Amino acid sequence: MNNVQFATYLHILVLLELNEGSLLSSSYISESININAAIVRKAVGELRQAGLVESKEGKGGGTRLLTLTP
Repeated sequence: MNNVQFATYLHILVLLELNEGSLLSSSYISESININAAIVRKAVGELRQAGLVESKEGKGGGTRLLTLTP
């Protein structure tokens, strides 16, 4: 992982936390970071595989942070 990827993942996670469980679209996230939405979708896929976020595809879909239980 390089510094740009780390910064992108961190920005996504912080943005999701600040929006408290709301579903955020990849275009909304990409506008916040000022990068291409395809890069955001790839990063979200990796965060989903790591068990940190959940996402819903299609109209009304988006991504939200998973609540981790101790």
